[in-house]
Amino acid sequence: MTTSRDRGVPVQFDQYLTTCNLAAGTRTQYDRAALRWERWCWAHRIDPTSPAPLDVATFADTIPETHASRKAVQSALAHYFRWAGRQDAPEQAIRVPRKPRRQARPLTRDELGRLKNGAILVGGRKGLAVLIGMYLNARRTEIAWMESGALVAGHVTWQRAKTGDITTLPAHPVLEDAWRQHLRDHPGGRYLFPGDRGRPHVSPTTVWEWIRDVGSVCGVRLTPHQLRHSWATYTLQATRDARAVQEAMAHRDLGTTAGYTEVSEGQLQELVDAIDW
Repeated sequence: MTTSRDRGVPVQFDQYLTTCNLAAGTRTQYDRAALRWERWCWAHRIDPTSPAPLDVATFADTIPETHASRKAVQSALAHYFRWAGRQDAPEQAIRVPRKPRRQARPLTRDELGRLKNGAILVGGRKGLAVLIGMYLNARRTEIAWMESGALVAGHVTWQRAKTGDITTLPAHPVLEDAWRQHLRDHPGGRYLFPGDRGRPHVSPTTVWEWIRDVGSVCGVRLTPHQLRHSWATYTLQATRDARAVQEAMAHRDLGTTAGYTEVSEGQLQELVDAIDW
């Protein structure tokens, strides 16, 4: 290994990752995994670019035995070995547990009703952030960088954090009223929620805290992502249109959407009632 950063991942590997059209966060994650791999190899006097599969399997024992952890390292090393010119895919020696089935965690309708009323009562940035999560299924990152001018002619348009896709959804009247009131109270500025100390917008962590605070006022324990789970579950139950829900959530795979939804007892009964041979 030649050029390195403080005996870290070679600069050439980092440059290689930039050519793979990976998101910045993914590149950082792969850099860290490759650095961890190289340090382990140096400690065991192994050339990190030409290990035996057994070496890779032994290294895997240092990684938490979860699907997410091992799959991330396996993917990072796949890039690393391709960059190093390996053709035999030694990263496959990392055993990746089966991916657990996603469990939907929607709030109850009663909780959502209390949360909506609480958000309107609290008002301000906190209340509006909750309503955006409830009515647009926006992630906390997307709420943090939501632009003031995203609401036009009764529709909200914004960019998805994970895919970069542009989503446009009709604004629910409750959300539209709160949004316009917020703009009257805080006119000007590109972002709906400007940050402090010169930052262009608030951080996703701040949005998480706002949503948690409003939930606490309403007696509802929740995370921002539960608003997304709730949106998916109840819109699917109401419309029975999985394709529309998938499109609105900007999921590339319908199976991902299914993981966000919870089937009601009524839907199960309808399935049984539909069986008439």
